[in-house]
Amino acid sequence: MPVDTDEGIILNKYSFSETSMVIHWLTKNNGLISTAARGVFKPKSKFFGKIDLFYYANIEFKKNIKSDLHSLNDIDLIKTHDWIRPNISALHQASYCATLIEKLVEKDTPITNLFYNFLTFVQSLNKQNASLIPLLWFEIKLLSEFGEFPYPKEVNSPEPNYIYLLVNSDSPINIQIPDKVINEINRYVLKYLPYNERLLNLRKKATNLFL
Repeated sequence: MPVDTDEGIILNKYSFSETSMVIHWLTKNNGLISTAARGVFKPKSKFFGKIDLFYYANIEFKKNIKSDLHSLNDIDLIKTHDWIRPNISALHQASYCATLIEKLVEKDTPITNLFYNFLTFVQSLNKQNASLIPLLWFEIKLLSEFGEFPYPKEVNSPEPNYIYLLVNSDSPINIQIPDKVINEINRYVLKYLPYNERLLNLRKKATNLFL
């Protein structure tokens, strides 16, 4: 199997066997991939302390040409985003957006813009006061990437300029939108999200604090 290296953010993880774990990554150059980390639960595992939700790392993996489950060789952590796990609002928002990615994105398809947008979104949750703005920013960017959201000039909204601002901003940090308009944009975005009961329940948890 050919060996590849990439940058990735952990979206999901679950046990695969008594000693192994499957990890879902959003990567810079390979898109959404799944890797098997073998021996992760063994004493003195080389993966010890390197695997948790939203960890950002350089990874080395062997590509499996027969399936979409690749073999993880090594992890070199860049950022752990430690602040996100004890922050319930940030954790719900990040978990929902990770699920949205896995719902919309085809595996092993490079989408570099999406990788950088998700990394920016995760980091913005620690820098902006509690708000729906980062989540709406990421949803609109993601839906626009896949052609599932109207171009701003076509949006029939009382505040199209704010939607245009979100679509064209490189980061949600420091964007200020009145609460009334945030609620209007939130209702509008909901119309373009894929209908999935689990996804919508996660979104409800992510937005309950603000609505």
